Amino acid sequence: MEYRCGSCAWSGGSDRFAGWTLEGCAIDAGGIRLDHDGSTATSPWVTPDFAPAAAIASWNCRTPARAGVEVRLQVRFADGSQSSWFSMGRWSSEPDVERGSVAGQACCGVSIQTDTLVSDAPFASIRVRVVAYGDLTESVVTLRRTALCWSDPKPAVWSPAPVVAGGEQTVIAGVPECSQMVYPNGGNVWCSPVSLSMVIGYWNAGTACAPLIEQTRVGVFDPVYGGYGNWAFNAAWAGSLGFVAQVVRFASLDAARRWIDAGVPLILSVSWDNGGERRLTGAPVKSSKGHLTVLVGFDGSGRAIMNEPASPDDGSVRRTYAAGELEACWLTASGGVAYLVYPPDHRVPELGGGYTVSTAS
Repeated sequence: MEYRCGSCAWSGGSDRFAGWTLEGCAIDAGGIRLDHDGSTATSPWVTPDFAPAAAIASWNCRTPARAGVEVRLQVRFADGSQSSWFSMGRWSSEPDVERGSVAGQACCGVSIQTDTLVSDAPFASIRVRVVAYGDLTESVVTLRRTALCWSDPKPAVWSPAPVVAGGEQTVIAGVPECSQMVYPNGGNVWCSPVSLSMVIGYWNAGTACAPLIEQTRVGVFDPVYGGYGNWAFNAAWAGSLGFVAQVVRFASLDAARRWIDAGVPLILSVSWDNGGERRLTGAPVKSSKGHLTVLVGFDGSGRAIMNEPASPDDGSVRRTYAAGELEACWLTASGGVAYLVYPPDHRVPELGGGYTVSTAS
């Protein structure tokens, strides 16, 4: 059974955004400066080395008090036909500014599922567009980073390899252990902001859980989706704090292990049903249709070491899952989605997946 995925990213100064088409904006050392309502930056076409059927966009910027960005995707098929542009959301780092995913988008076999573009037929190429909106009379939006990930359709079933995540024990020390369940005012649905807070708190050593969770909860909320689990919004919030942050898909836990070895905790999107066939033995609740949790290591004997936000209290957040069960619950639920969040100066592995870039329209 083969599941394929890949990614690319643009960031930094003038050479890193080469080939982008700019309307009402310019490139400087920090990235792309969008300086008025309607400023538009469009990437070149990216052609993966296989024809994917799904894609997710990520972006990192800090927006002024009365402005935001809308991120759009377009795909091109092998026969040269192109989809329309689809909105992946209107987003601002200021919660009072209008923002949210865009519901009800579907045309010609392509649809948007909150944060993910899904195509009935595999596509050949993809590109991203970022458009500024709002009041930019006194400030600008600087787009520091934009990223794409793409994949095959997520597996309907998954049979793990005989040995998953073998090798020596490796554990990232110092990741805060924070439970979402200790917050009576809705904490049971805060798995994504609590997971993200644990990772942000790890990089900002000494940050307490409670104030960070409150800031993150407000920062990632998607009022159209009606919750906190919009993957792209979570990456965007972390990016607005100065981190490199993007949504990726991994094809296996072994592929993800390189990031753990590099000292980067991973936030995984999983689901399970311990009353059915998709089991996650040791999970603190019987089932979940969609959940975010933090992978912090491997114990060397086939178990993944987790900071599990659904635990009943902070003292029980650290637990282990059988790596094979976790991998199946991860790949079949989200296609191996993970949030990558780390400081710009931290050395990280290369992400897999080949592609070529073309500026042809």
